[in-house]
Amino acid sequence: KGSVHFLQLNHKQTTWRFKALARLFKLCRAQHFDAAVCHHYKPSAMIALLDRFCPINKLFMVNHNPGNLRRKGRRLTVRYLFSKRWTFVTVSDWVRRDFLAHAQSLVPDRVKTVYNCIDIETITRSHLQTAEAGDQLGLPANALICGNIHRLDTSKGHDYFIQAFASISEQMPDAHLAIIGGGDRQAILEKLAEDLGVGTRVHLLGLVPEA
Repeated sequence: KGSVHFLQLNHKQTTWRFKALARLFKLCRAQHFDAAVCHHYKPSAMIALLDRFCPINKLFMVNHNPGNLRRKGRRLTVRYLFSKRWTFVTVSDWVRRDFLAHAQSLVPDRVKTVYNCIDIETITRSHLQTAEAGDQLGLPANALICGNIHRLDTSKGHDYFIQAFASISEQMPDAHLAIIGGGDRQAILEKLAEDLGVGTRVHLLGLVPEA
C-alpha cells in the first residue's frame, strides 16, 4: 500500500533544501527507494545528491520545458553528480533537442521522449456514468459540475478558480465546483470559498484514486 508525504517546507527559508534532503534521506533509509521520478531540475539535483548516500536503483528526470540546462552550473551538476543510473525524459522532441544541445556530455540514448502517458482506451472503459460518479464523490444530483484535478498548490491557481466561480454563482444557482487533489492549502481554499459565500457549493474532495 502506498503513502503520500507532504514535506511542508517554506521555500522562502534559505534552509528548505537541507530540510528536504534530511527528510528524504530518513524516508529512503527507512523504506529504501527502488525508483525516483523527479520533475524539473531542482528536485532532480536534490535526489542525485541523496543517491550518493542512499543509492536508488532507477532514477528519472522529467523535463517539461526547454532551458533546464542552459546554466553552466546545472550542466556541471548533471555531468558530475548524476550517476549513470539516471534516465532523462523529455515530453517532446523539441525539449529533447534543447536538452541535448546543453548536455553534450550525455549519451543521446539516455534521453528519451515520452509523450502524454495516458492509455485513453483503458481510461474510457473505466469511466462511470454521471450519476454514479457524482454519487461516489458526494456531489449533489442534477447539479452542473465545474471540475478541476490538480494538487493544491499556489501555482495551479485554485484561488482564481474559486473567485471566478463565486463571480458567476448568482447567475448559475445550480452550479457546483468540484476540486480533486491533495495538498496543504485545503483549509485556505475552504476559507476562501466561505468568505466568498460559496462554501456549500465548493467541494474540496482530496485525493481520489483514478480520478
